[in-house]
Amino acid sequence: MSAARHTTPIMGHRWHPGEVAVQDRLGATDVASRIVRSIHPELPQVAATFLRDQPMLVVGAADPGGSLWASILVGPPGFIRPTSRTSVDVRALPASGDPLRTVLSEGDAPVGTIAIELSSRRRMRLNGRSRPSTSGGNHRGLTIDLEEVFSNCPKYISARTVSAAPDAPAGQARRSADLTDADVSLIRGADTFFIATSDSDGGVDASHRGGQPGFVHVDGREITFGDYAGNSMYITLGNLEVQPRAGLLFIDFATGDTLQVTGTAAVDFDPAHVTTGGALRMIHLSVDEVVRQPGATGLAWGPAEASRFSPDPAAIGGTIDP
Repeated sequence: MSAARHTTPIMGHRWHPGEVAVQDRLGATDVASRIVRSIHPELPQVAATFLRDQPMLVVGAADPGGSLWASILVGPPGFIRPTSRTSVDVRALPASGDPLRTVLSEGDAPVGTIAIELSSRRRMRLNGRSRPSTSGGNHRGLTIDLEEVFSNCPKYISARTVSAAPDAPAGQARRSADLTDADVSLIRGADTFFIATSDSDGGVDASHRGGQPGFVHVDGREITFGDYAGNSMYITLGNLEVQPRAGLLFIDFATGDTLQVTGTAAVDFDPAHVTTGGALRMIHLSVDEVVRQPGATGLAWGPAEASRFSPDPAAIGGTIDP
Protein backbone atom coordinates (compact mmCIF):
# COMPACT_ATOMS: atom_id res chain seq x y z
CA MET A 1 0.00 0.00 0.00
CA SER A 2 1.88 3.03 1.26
CA ALA A 3 5.37 3.60 2.55
CA ALA A 4 4.00 3.47 6.11
CA ARG A 5 2.36 0.14 5.39
CA HIS A 6 5.29 -2.03 4.40
CA THR A 7 9.06 -2.03 4.02
CA THR A 8 11.08 -3.37 1.10
CA PRO A 9 10.32 -6.82 -0.34
CA ILE A 10 13.49 -8.13 1.34
CA MET A 11 12.34 -7.04 4.80
CA GLY A 12 8.69 -7.90 4.12
CA HIS A 13 5.36 -6.48 5.10
CA ARG A 14 4.69 -4.76 8.40
CA TRP A 15 1.47 -3.75 10.10
CA HIS A 16 0.41 -0.12 10.17
CA PRO A 17 -0.37 1.63 13.52
CA GLY A 18 -4.12 1.05 13.35
CA GLU A 19 -3.67 -2.69 12.82
CA VAL A 20 -1.09 -2.85 15.61
CA ALA A 21 -3.47 -1.04 17.99
CA VAL A 22 -6.33 -3.48 17.32
CA GLN A 23 -4.09 -6.56 17.44
CA ASP A 24 -2.73 -5.40 20.78
CA ARG A 25 -6.22 -4.62 22.16
CA LEU A 26 -7.45 -8.10 21.19
CA GLY A 27 -4.38 -10.00 22.35
CA ALA A 28 -3.40 -11.07 18.84
CA THR A 29 0.09 -9.58 18.65
CA ASP A 30 1.94 -12.90 18.64
CA VAL A 31 -0.34 -14.46 16.04
CA ALA A 32 -0.14 -11.35 13.83
CA SER A 33 3.66 -11.36 14.01
CA ARG A 34 3.66 -14.86 12.52
CA ILE A 35 0.98 -14.48 9.85
CA VAL A 36 2.42 -11.22 8.55
CA ARG A 37 4.85 -13.45 6.62
CA SER A 38 1.96 -14.62 4.45
CA ILE A 39 1.60 -11.13 2.89
CA HIS A 40 3.86 -10.79 -0.14
CA PRO A 41 4.65 -8.04 -2.67
CA GLU A 42 4.68 -10.55 -5.54
CA LEU A 43 2.20 -12.96 -7.10
CA PRO A 44 2.88 -16.69 -6.57
CA GLN A 45 2.25 -18.95 -9.57
CA VAL A 46 -0.68 -20.65 -7.84
CA ALA A 47 -2.31 -17.25 -7.40
CA ALA A 48 -1.75 -16.33 -11.04
CA THR A 49 -3.45 -19.55 -12.13
CA PHE A 50 -6.36 -18.91 -9.77
CA LEU A 51 -6.90 -15.37 -11.08
CA ARG A 52 -7.09 -16.49 -14.71
CA ASP A 53 -10.07 -18.71 -13.88
CA GLN A 54 -12.19 -16.03 -12.22
CA PRO A 55 -15.20 -14.19 -13.75
CA MET A 56 -15.35 -11.42 -11.14
CA LEU A 57 -13.12 -9.12 -9.12
CA VAL A 58 -14.29 -6.86 -6.31
CA VAL A 59 -12.40 -3.57 -6.16
CA GLY A 60 -12.37 -0.86 -3.50
CA ALA A 61 -11.23 2.73 -4.06
CA ALA A 62 -12.03 6.30 -3.07
CA ASP A 63 -13.96 8.76 -5.21
CA PRO A 64 -12.67 12.34 -5.75
CA GLY A 65 -14.42 13.47 -2.59
CA GLY A 66 -12.70 10.81 -0.50
CA SER A 67 -15.71 8.54 -0.02
CA LEU A 68 -14.87 4.83 -0.22
CA TRP A 69 -16.80 2.48 -2.50
CA ALA A 70 -16.66 -1.22 -3.30
CA SER A 71 -17.43 -2.18 -6.91
CA ILE A 72 -17.47 -5.33 -9.02
CA LEU A 73 -15.61 -5.99 -12.28
CA VAL A 74 -16.76 -8.91 -14.41
CA GLY A 75 -15.65 -10.71 -17.55
CA PRO A 76 -15.10 -14.15 -19.05
CA PRO A 77 -12.39 -16.24 -17.35
CA GLY A 78 -9.08 -14.79 -18.48
CA PHE A 79 -10.20 -11.17 -18.12
CA ILE A 80 -7.87 -10.99 -15.10
CA ARG A 81 -4.43 -11.56 -16.63
CA PRO A 82 -1.21 -11.51 -14.58
CA THR A 83 1.51 -9.94 -16.72
CA SER A 84 4.37 -10.26 -14.24
CA ARG A 85 5.00 -11.15 -10.61
CA THR A 86 3.99 -7.61 -9.64
CA SER A 87 1.40 -6.59 -12.23
CA VAL A 88 -2.10 -7.69 -13.27
CA ASP A 89 -4.20 -6.50 -16.22
CA VAL A 90 -7.96 -6.44 -15.74
CA ARG A 91 -9.90 -6.15 -18.98
CA ALA A 92 -13.00 -4.56 -17.49
CA LEU A 93 -14.31 -1.41 -15.86
CA PRO A 94 -17.22 -0.87 -13.46
CA ALA A 95 -20.65 -0.50 -15.05
CA SER A 96 -21.76 2.90 -16.28
CA GLY A 97 -23.20 4.79 -13.32
CA ASP A 98 -20.88 3.10 -10.84
CA PRO A 99 -19.22 5.66 -8.51
CA LEU A 100 -15.76 4.27 -9.38
CA ARG A 101 -16.21 4.16 -13.17
CA THR A 102 -14.54 7.53 -13.79
CA VAL A 103 -11.99 7.13 -11.01
CA LEU A 104 -10.64 3.87 -12.40
CA SER A 105 -10.91 4.70 -16.11
CA GLU A 106 -9.27 8.13 -16.09
CA GLY A 107 -6.45 8.15 -13.55
CA ASP A 108 -4.20 6.36 -11.08
CA ALA A 109 -5.70 5.28 -7.76
CA PRO A 110 -4.86 3.17 -4.72
CA VAL A 111 -7.06 0.06 -4.85
CA GLY A 112 -7.84 -2.97 -2.78
CA THR A 113 -9.22 -5.99 -4.60
CA ILE A 114 -10.47 -9.46 -3.78
CA ALA A 115 -10.90 -12.31 -6.24
CA ILE A 116 -13.31 -14.84 -4.79
CA GLU A 117 -14.42 -18.20 -6.19
CA LEU A 118 -17.66 -18.77 -4.34
CA SER A 119 -18.08 -22.37 -5.57
CA SER A 120 -14.81 -23.48 -3.93
CA ARG A 121 -14.74 -20.84 -1.16
CA ARG A 122 -11.27 -19.71 -2.25
CA ARG A 123 -10.23 -16.05 -2.16
CA MET A 124 -7.20 -13.93 -2.94
CA ARG A 125 -6.62 -10.29 -1.98
CA LEU A 126 -4.52 -8.02 -4.19
CA ASN A 127 -3.76 -4.46 -3.08
CA GLY A 128 -1.77 -1.77 -4.86
CA ARG A 129 -2.27 1.01 -7.39
CA SER A 130 -4.36 0.92 -10.54
CA ARG A 131 -3.93 2.84 -13.77
CA PRO A 132 -6.00 2.92 -16.94
CA SER A 133 -5.07 0.36 -19.55
CA THR A 134 -5.95 -0.44 -23.17
CA SER A 135 -4.49 -3.92 -22.91
CA GLY A 136 -6.07 -6.26 -25.44
CA GLY A 137 -6.51 -3.85 -28.33
CA ASN A 138 -9.23 -1.29 -27.78
CA HIS A 139 -10.62 -3.01 -24.70
CA ARG A 140 -10.34 -0.56 -21.82
CA GLY A 141 -9.51 -1.74 -18.36
CA LEU A 142 -7.00 -1.48 -15.54
CA THR A 143 -3.43 -2.38 -14.78
CA ILE A 144 -2.82 -3.02 -11.09
CA ASP A 145 0.72 -2.67 -9.80
CA LEU A 146 0.79 -4.98 -6.81
CA GLU A 147 2.04 -4.18 -3.33
CA GLU A 148 0.26 -6.81 -1.20
CA VAL A 149 -0.85 -10.31 -2.18
CA PHE A 150 -2.36 -12.77 0.29
CA SER A 151 -5.09 -15.37 0.66
CA ASN A 152 -7.55 -16.06 3.47
CA CYS A 153 -9.26 -19.18 4.82
CA PRO A 154 -12.70 -20.20 3.48
CA LYS A 155 -14.63 -19.40 6.67
CA TYR A 156 -18.09 -17.83 6.38
CA ILE A 157 -18.21 -18.02 2.56
CA SER A 158 -21.57 -19.22 1.22
CA ALA A 159 -20.81 -21.45 -1.76
CA ARG A 160 -22.51 -20.74 -5.11
CA THR A 161 -21.97 -21.78 -8.69
CA VAL A 162 -21.74 -18.96 -11.23
CA SER A 163 -22.34 -18.70 -14.95
CA ALA A 164 -22.70 -15.98 -17.55
CA ALA A 165 -26.11 -14.36 -17.68
CA PRO A 166 -27.83 -13.38 -20.95
CA ASP A 167 -25.93 -10.56 -22.62
CA ALA A 168 -27.81 -7.44 -21.59
CA PRO A 169 -26.58 -4.00 -20.52
CA ALA A 170 -26.83 -2.96 -16.89
CA GLY A 171 -29.90 -0.91 -16.04
CA GLN A 172 -29.99 2.73 -15.03
CA ALA A 173 -28.23 3.33 -11.72
CA ARG A 174 -30.17 4.98 -8.89
CA ARG A 175 -28.03 7.21 -6.69
CA SER A 176 -29.53 8.65 -3.52
CA ALA A 177 -28.94 9.48 0.12
CA ASP A 178 -31.46 6.96 1.43
CA LEU A 179 -32.03 3.23 1.45
CA THR A 180 -35.31 2.11 -0.11
CA ASP A 181 -37.42 -0.72 1.27
CA ALA A 182 -35.99 -2.96 -1.47
CA ASP A 183 -32.45 -2.01 -0.42
CA VAL A 184 -33.19 -2.82 3.21
CA SER A 185 -34.68 -6.17 2.20
CA LEU A 186 -31.57 -7.07 0.19
CA ILE A 187 -29.26 -6.16 3.07
CA ARG A 188 -31.24 -8.03 5.71
CA GLY A 189 -31.40 -11.14 3.53
CA ALA A 190 -27.72 -11.08 2.57
CA ASP A 191 -25.34 -13.92 3.40
CA THR A 192 -22.44 -12.18 1.62
CA PHE A 193 -21.11 -8.66 1.19
CA PHE A 194 -17.81 -6.90 0.62
CA ILE A 195 -16.24 -4.00 2.51
CA ALA A 196 -13.62 -1.48 1.37
CA THR A 197 -11.56 0.38 3.96
CA SER A 198 -8.34 2.39 3.91
CA ASP A 199 -5.41 3.26 6.11
CA SER A 200 -4.39 6.78 7.10
CA ASP A 201 -2.13 7.09 4.03
CA GLY A 202 -4.86 6.18 1.54
CA GLY A 203 -3.92 2.53 0.92
CA VAL A 204 -7.11 0.55 0.28
CA ASP A 205 -8.18 -2.98 1.19
CA ALA A 206 -11.25 -4.96 0.09
CA SER A 207 -12.53 -7.83 2.21
CA HIS A 208 -15.36 -10.39 2.28
CA ARG A 209 -17.95 -10.67 5.04
CA GLY A 210 -20.29 -13.63 5.27
CA GLY A 211 -22.82 -15.27 7.53
CA GLN A 212 -26.35 -16.61 7.60
CA PRO A 213 -29.12 -14.28 6.38
CA GLY A 214 -29.92 -11.86 9.18
CA PHE A 215 -26.33 -11.26 10.24
CA VAL A 216 -26.55 -7.72 8.84
CA HIS A 217 -29.00 -5.34 10.53
CA VAL A 218 -30.51 -2.09 9.26
CA ASP A 219 -32.01 0.61 11.44
CA GLY A 220 -32.85 3.77 9.53
CA ARG A 221 -29.57 5.08 8.13
CA GLU A 222 -27.37 2.69 10.14
CA ILE A 223 -26.11 -0.70 8.95
CA THR A 224 -24.72 -2.99 11.66
CA PHE A 225 -23.00 -6.35 11.37
CA GLY A 226 -21.10 -8.66 13.66
CA ASP A 227 -17.38 -9.36 13.39
CA TYR A 228 -16.64 -13.07 13.74
CA ALA A 229 -13.44 -14.85 14.72
CA GLY A 230 -11.10 -14.69 11.73
CA ASN A 231 -7.47 -14.77 10.72
CA SER A 232 -6.20 -12.33 13.41
CA MET A 233 -4.86 -9.90 10.81
CA TYR A 234 -7.52 -7.30 11.69
CA ILE A 235 -6.89 -5.34 8.52
CA THR A 236 -10.46 -4.03 8.24
CA LEU A 237 -10.69 -3.19 11.93
CA GLY A 238 -7.20 -1.69 11.90
CA ASN A 239 -8.09 0.54 8.96
CA LEU A 240 -11.27 1.72 10.71
CA GLU A 241 -9.15 2.53 13.76
CA VAL A 242 -7.41 5.28 11.77
CA GLN A 243 -9.87 6.06 8.93
CA PRO A 244 -13.65 5.67 9.50
CA ARG A 245 -14.74 5.86 5.87
CA ALA A 246 -15.91 2.59 4.36
CA GLY A 247 -17.78 1.22 1.35
CA LEU A 248 -20.05 -1.83 1.23
CA LEU A 249 -21.11 -3.90 -1.78
CA PHE A 250 -24.17 -6.17 -1.69
CA ILE A 251 -25.07 -8.41 -4.63
CA ASP A 252 -28.54 -9.71 -5.37
CA PHE A 253 -27.50 -13.17 -6.52
CA ALA A 254 -30.95 -13.86 -7.97
CA THR A 255 -31.06 -10.82 -10.29
CA GLY A 256 -27.46 -9.61 -10.64
CA ASP A 257 -28.35 -6.23 -9.12
CA THR A 258 -25.74 -4.47 -7.02
CA LEU A 259 -26.18 -2.17 -4.03
CA GLN A 260 -23.24 0.02 -3.09
CA VAL A 261 -23.17 1.95 0.17
CA THR A 262 -20.64 4.50 1.37
CA GLY A 263 -20.43 6.02 4.81
CA THR A 264 -18.47 6.16 8.04
CA ALA A 265 -18.00 3.17 10.29
CA ALA A 266 -17.00 2.52 13.89
CA VAL A 267 -16.17 -0.67 15.76
CA ASP A 268 -17.83 -1.38 19.11
CA PHE A 269 -15.49 -3.68 21.01
CA ASP A 270 -17.77 -4.06 24.04
CA PRO A 271 -19.00 -7.69 24.13
CA ALA A 272 -22.05 -6.55 26.08
CA HIS A 273 -23.26 -4.73 22.96
CA VAL A 274 -23.14 -7.75 20.61
CA THR A 275 -26.50 -8.26 18.89
CA THR A 276 -25.53 -10.94 16.35
CA GLY A 277 -25.12 -14.54 17.48
CA GLY A 278 -21.52 -15.77 17.35
CA ALA A 279 -20.09 -12.28 16.86
CA LEU A 280 -17.26 -10.99 19.02
CA ARG A 281 -17.89 -7.29 18.40
CA MET A 282 -20.10 -5.07 16.23
CA ILE A 283 -19.39 -2.68 13.35
CA HIS A 284 -21.80 0.22 12.78
CA LEU A 285 -21.86 2.10 9.47
CA SER A 286 -23.70 5.39 9.10
CA VAL A 287 -24.96 5.67 5.50
CA ASP A 288 -23.98 8.73 3.46
CA GLU A 289 -24.98 7.61 -0.03
CA VAL A 290 -26.20 4.54 -1.91
CA VAL A 291 -26.11 3.38 -5.53
CA ARG A 292 -28.43 0.62 -6.79
CA GLN A 293 -27.89 -0.74 -10.28
CA PRO A 294 -30.04 -3.42 -11.94
CA GLY A 295 -28.19 -6.25 -13.68
CA ALA A 296 -24.77 -4.75 -13.02
CA THR A 297 -22.92 -8.06 -12.74
CA GLY A 298 -24.00 -9.82 -15.93
CA LEU A 299 -23.64 -13.08 -13.99
CA ALA A 300 -26.09 -15.68 -12.71
CA TRP A 301 -25.62 -17.68 -9.51
CA GLY A 302 -27.09 -20.89 -8.21
CA PRO A 303 -28.54 -21.34 -4.71
CA ALA A 304 -26.33 -20.78 -1.69
CA GLU A 305 -24.76 -23.51 0.43
CA ALA A 306 -24.14 -21.95 3.84
CA SER A 307 -20.75 -22.22 5.47
CA ARG A 308 -20.65 -24.64 8.40
CA PHE A 309 -18.85 -21.92 10.36
CA SER A 310 -21.64 -19.35 10.05
CA PRO A 311 -23.64 -19.24 13.31
CA ASP A 312 -27.32 -18.50 13.75
CA PRO A 313 -27.41 -14.69 13.93
CA ALA A 314 -30.40 -14.82 16.29
CA ALA A 315 -28.60 -17.04 18.83
CA ILE A 316 -27.10 -14.27 20.96
CA GLY A 317 -24.43 -15.58 23.27
CA GLY A 318 -23.67 -18.55 21.02
CA THR A 319 -20.15 -19.54 20.11
CA ILE A 320 -18.37 -20.29 16.87
CA ASP A 321 -15.43 -22.46 15.97
CA PRO A 322 -12.38 -20.17 16.02
